[in-house]
Amino acid sequence: RDVIRTFSLVYWGAYALLAVAIFLLAPFLVKNWVSLDAMNVAAAIHVLRVLGIASLVALPKSFYVSLFRGLQRMEFNNLIDVTTSGFQQFGTILILVLGGNVFHVVYWFASCYGLSVLAYFFVSARFFSLRALVPGCSFDVVRKNLSFASRMMSVSVISTIHTNFDKLIISRLLPIGVIGYYGIAYGTASKGMLLAGAVSQAAFPSFSALFRAGDHQSLISQYWKLHDFLCLGMVPILAIIPFVLLPLFSYVLNEETARLLLVPTVLLCVGFYMNGTLNIPHVFSLAVGKPGIAARSNFYALFVVLPATAFLIYFFGLAGAGLSWVLYHIFGYFYGVPRICRECLKIPVWRWYSHVLKIFAVVGLTYGVAGIILGTTGSASIVSLSLAYLLASIGFLTGSYF
Repeated sequence: RDVIRTFSLVYWGAYALLAVAIFLLAPFLVKNWVSLDAMNVAAAIHVLRVLGIASLVALPKSFYVSLFRGLQRMEFNNLIDVTTSGFQQFGTILILVLGGNVFHVVYWFASCYGLSVLAYFFVSARFFSLRALVPGCSFDVVRKNLSFASRMMSVSVISTIHTNFDKLIISRLLPIGVIGYYGIAYGTASKGMLLAGAVSQAAFPSFSALFRAGDHQSLISQYWKLHDFLCLGMVPILAIIPFVLLPLFSYVLNEETARLLLVPTVLLCVGFYMNGTLNIPHVFSLAVGKPGIAARSNFYALFVVLPATAFLIYFFGLAGAGLSWVLYHIFGYFYGVPRICRECLKIPVWRWYSHVLKIFAVVGLTYGVAGIILGTTGSASIVSLSLAYLLASIGFLTGSYF
């Protein structure tokens, strides 16, 4: 109970501080950072305040999600997320069909964010008393968890900076409407990470238990099984996105925008795949008590990746933004992976690299070749795209087996 109350105070306190910051800084950000086209300044400030403050409930929400993960009852947070997400999408469509404007959509999004965190709170109360969920402070809990928690918090904060810096630069250098298109591409590509998130959440308690028991052989065996499962299983999921992008985005947006988003989306898919290959190693390092590896990797990347991101977006636009996401994970390959192999997995780093490179080679020889053929022939019909994806998938699955 003391642990829950103390971290509840941390998360809700962080939410309150950031909410005040957004409220106070909204006029400055809109007037001096965002490039507005159709919306006036006062309306943009109001939208930023409402949507920004409401979306910040993701902080306390992640706290309640962690309770269900700790109990290994993730069916509850999955049910809440799916329900609220569907509710949000259905309501948005209904508002637009009935002639609602951007303010109605913003208020609806804010309401859904609030309902989501309330659902988490009351479902959590089924497992813990309401008294345990009231924020409080235990200095004994702080003392025992400060070192690990501070490193984990730095990982979360700096990862958030890396994840959103490209959008921040786009909002400064390009018209505000462009960030909406990029947001669609980013959101579409990120859906391929659902498998990685589910597997890593389920793997963490098991890794921790095996490490605590000192069963290194079973721990390494489980690591390779889960690592292979993600490295191979994510490819067909992410690969389908570039193949359906042109007809799907042409229908939802228009053909010109769809072609504009093709290269950035492909690069984002590559970046998310690289993220997936790092997922299990990252979770493994946390389970064996080494959060400092990810913390230092993300910190050092601030001085390498962020300047490169601004440079790439300035010269290459949205394609540069997608390329920066790839660059971020390349940095993780060269700094984080050697340390995880040496300090956690106790394996030669070349073994990890060669293992992943083999999979990249199979991807290039199947989906890569299919994409090159489609691009060379200029064929973009649904039949040719479907056939190319099907044949490439058969080739990839065959190669994966061997």
